[in-house]
Amino acid sequence: MEAVERYIRDFISFEMSARRLYGEDFVVGEVMHFVAKGIYAFQLIWGEDNGVFLVKPLDHSLVRGHETPFGIMFSYDGTRNAKYSEDETLVLPIDVIRDIKIDSIDG
Repeated sequence: MEAVERYIRDFISFEMSARRLYGEDFVVGEVMHFVAKGIYAFQLIWGEDNGVFLVKPLDHSLVRGHETPFGIMFSYDGTRNAKYSEDETLVLPIDVIRDIKIDSIDG
């Protein structure tokens, strides 16, 4: 398994565990599909059993986190219209992924 894929799998595993969400293999598969297309931000949609059934790609450049009385909330349109919870928003750290790719090239 390539280093970037391993990092993304570990990142998703940690985030889903912290949020008490299920369907890690499904989420990893969907995210890896989109990462190959250069997409690094997602909305996770889950059902009553906390099983994720949809991974919606987002424009990373428009995702904004805002501190609110309810915790961190996100807007997906680049504005301060924060209405999405931290639990449903998954943003991969592009800088870390970039560094892993550079390190793998350097050998």
